[in-house]
Amino acid sequence: MKNLDFITNITIMHRGFFDNEKIVENTIKSFKKANTLKHPYELDVRLTKDEKLVVFHDETLKRLGGSSKKISDMNYSELSKIKLLGVDTIPLFEDVLKLDNKYGIMIEIKNENNNRTLENKLLELLSSYDKPYSIISFNKKTLRYIRSKNKDIPLGLLITKSKKTFDRLQNSMFLKTFKPDFISINKLEVNNKYVKKYKKPILIWTIKTREDYNKYKKIGTNLVLENINVI
Repeated sequence: MKNLDFITNITIMHRGFFDNEKIVENTIKSFKKANTLKHPYELDVRLTKDEKLVVFHDETLKRLGGSSKKISDMNYSELSKIKLLGVDTIPLFEDVLKLDNKYGIMIEIKNENNNRTLENKLLELLSSYDKPYSIISFNKKTLRYIRSKNKDIPLGLLITKSKKTFDRLQNSMFLKTFKPDFISINKLEVNNKYVKKYKKPILIWTIKTREDYNKYKKIGTNLVLENINVI
């Protein structure tokens, strides 16, 4: 049975609660802080060269780790030694699942190569996980694959701002044929005519100011926040 309660009821913290000074995004500390604040959180998963599932947003270490190396080109033994912004390390996804998370996790799959290894590893780790979670992705093939393996997982399509009419049409057709359980959409795209017709929950990201919070809370089903102080 799909549980969409955490997706719709409590604002979701983007990459946990962080300031990228004392607490770095997508780290154990950021997720513990979100738990303390009693909010569900979103995170990103990637696959390392030695097929470990890690929690990290960017394709490379450039922004947070001071290196141009790709996550997919490194073994976890190498990655685990890197201090993000000199503060914290990249966690394994399996270690995040060990946290006492009562409020829910929204998992974004970062899989640019359409290899299903990541999805299989993820499903294996989640097979014994008994707390609320959902999976989101920009990758339609990823979402189709996950549903073919487990129809009970709540799945959300990510939609970002795009000037390409074709992309919007493709999203529209996917909404009609696949019917995601919810949509997670860039705040700049909320007026997309295809999305406005969709009858399922709509999450809006990423909300960073109180002005945006007040504006978009009236439009979407729920919001993805990057700063708890905007509420």
